[in-house]
Amino acid sequence: MLEKNLSMLIPTICSLAIFVWGCNSIVRHESNNASSASERTAPTTISTPTDDKSSDGVVMITPNVVATELPRLGKAFRTGELSRAHNPTNEFELRLWVLFGIDESLCLIIKRTNATWTATKLRITDTTPTEPRTTMKLERSPLPTPQNGWDSLASQLREYKIGVPLEFSYDSEPSIAIPDEGYIILEVAENGSYANVAYRQYSTTSDGKRMITLCGLLMNEFEIPFNRE
Repeated sequence: MLEKNLSMLIPTICSLAIFVWGCNSIVRHESNNASSASERTAPTTISTPTDDKSSDGVVMITPNVVATELPRLGKAFRTGELSRAHNPTNEFELRLWVLFGIDESLCLIIKRTNATWTATKLRITDTTPTEPRTTMKLERSPLPTPQNGWDSLASQLREYKIGVPLEFSYDSEPSIAIPDEGYIILEVAENGSYANVAYRQYSTTSDGKRMITLCGLLMNEFEIPFNRE
């Protein structure tokens, strides 16, 4: 399923912090089916890293850049850092960050504890720029069973070899930044270990294309609009 407004993209990984940079406060709105609540959180100030983009627009998404961004995401989306979370040997957690636009950025969390699977969607639903702060709303939605069932989804994850270690590699060659280009980060914690990988929206490598395809499959399972174009 496609949604046109997802084509308004974040230019590069550096630009993620735009929607939290300089925010002195955030309003969080959580939706849990029948109930919802809003609360004002502690001040949050996030700066923008610049060392992944040269003056001629050549960009590389590196593990170091992603390591800088993930704590900011964890703060903005109130998830904490998966790499620091306790992950027993009987647990699996996947976080898929789809960062294709300020108001459309989302995180899909898929967890397995023992034999029980759950999924949650976190999404920035609204930003209101005001001086000297920006107000944002965060929607947290527990998701139903995937369209083809949990057994099928688990099979898809195995097919793509999603686990620790991840059999995906960061793109090794820099490329010219495309205006309004978004990106995807995949985090996995399993049996007490952790791994991540990230790709630009228009990655042309085989691993990058496979990750974009996997992202589309997972979004489709939970009927979440997704458009890589």
